[in-house]
Amino acid sequence: MQNTNVNQYILQSVDNSLSLIELLCDHEELSLADMVSMTDYGKSSIFRMLNTLEKHKMVTKTENNRYRLGYRLATIGSIVTSRMEITGIAHPYLVDLSARTKETTHLAVLVDDTKVQFFDKVRGDSSIWMESSVGMTRKAHLTGTGKAQLAFCDEAQIESYIKNTEFSQMTRYTIKDEKELREELDRIRQQGYACDKEESEEGLVCFAAPVVNFKGKVVAAVSISGFRDKMYARQDEFIREIKETARQISAELA
Repeated sequence: MQNTNVNQYILQSVDNSLSLIELLCDHEELSLADMVSMTDYGKSSIFRMLNTLEKHKMVTKTENNRYRLGYRLATIGSIVTSRMEITGIAHPYLVDLSARTKETTHLAVLVDDTKVQFFDKVRGDSSIWMESSVGMTRKAHLTGTGKAQLAFCDEAQIESYIKNTEFSQMTRYTIKDEKELREELDRIRQQGYACDKEESEEGLVCFAAPVVNFKGKVVAAVSISGFRDKMYARQDEFIREIKETARQISAELA
């Protein structure tokens, strides 16, 4: 089979800009002239790339017209590190919960104020098939883990979410409008957990609880999912279990 040439899918301007960032990783400061001499890019191209990176706080320009890495990269690095950390901390708890309940458990993080991304998944013994997979994203209001985090966002974030969301019906139980979503978020804040009652997949029910960091900020959510009949039959037990699992993970993050 012929290998696909991945280079044909690379956007050259982005690739070049990232090369400048890598160059600055190896040098505390560089001038425009330094970068021209150290790369094959033209002076005007480097100038435009640096201006773009500076706009996004990826690089910063010093008083003597030299460039260094910007604080936004430190923020991004911190986010990546914390997300890797939370997965490592949460995984044993997800394994334990799945082993005890025989159901599937998830860890998910709200990644851009509109979607949750599944960071971890431990399959239970249940035969029910579910679409979720590690790395997959979904609109927050379609999942228990998404709603468990969205409920504790500030009002501006919730307003932005509603403004940028089409309430398409995945199933007959999917939240259909702003009013229904706000009522659901109010319930979640009051009870401390969220439910996905066949809202994203027919027959699939999920209970989720938020995970908080040392500042008390919600940074993720964990869930237990399974077939409707079994989940409802053991609802009180599973809700206690998922809230306790979230509490234990939060305690480790603190």
